[in-house]
Amino acid sequence: MERDDRQGSQGSRENIKANVVPMEARRICLDTTFLIDFLRELPEAVDRIRNLEETGSDISTTSINVFELYLGALRSPSPKRSQQLDAILSDLRILPLGKKEAKEAATTLTELMKRGKPIDMRDALIAGCMLTNAYRSIITRNVEDFLRIRGIDVVKY
Repeated sequence: MERDDRQGSQGSRENIKANVVPMEARRICLDTTFLIDFLRELPEAVDRIRNLEETGSDISTTSINVFELYLGALRSPSPKRSQQLDAILSDLRILPLGKKEAKEAATTLTELMKRGKPIDMRDALIAGCMLTNAYRSIITRNVEDFLRIRGIDVVKY
């Protein structure tokens, strides 16, 4: 995966809800579900990465996603999993979890709890990392939780 800053092309994709956007959005965060599928070389994930690279999208993931991925890789009996993960992560911008991101995550989760629609704490932390770093789109299969978060558009694959 390589990043460049060329202008992305615009195209139409079928949206499943109002805040689900085409993958051509400029800044994209890759969720754990997507990265696992990419590691498994699923055609949908591989094709999606290829398209993101071709459109010059700014691709990232978060330190929370990295934790989830290493947790799975290190539990695997194959040391190859960690090596594959290292290679993929070396090409990605990793959004950190610091004080600002943690506060944004807590604000997001508090708002959702007040509305009676809480999400997993890790997803709130991912959202905090994204929103603080001006990433507004996430590629994930975990559509339901991320659709609840104001300011984040979901790209389903």
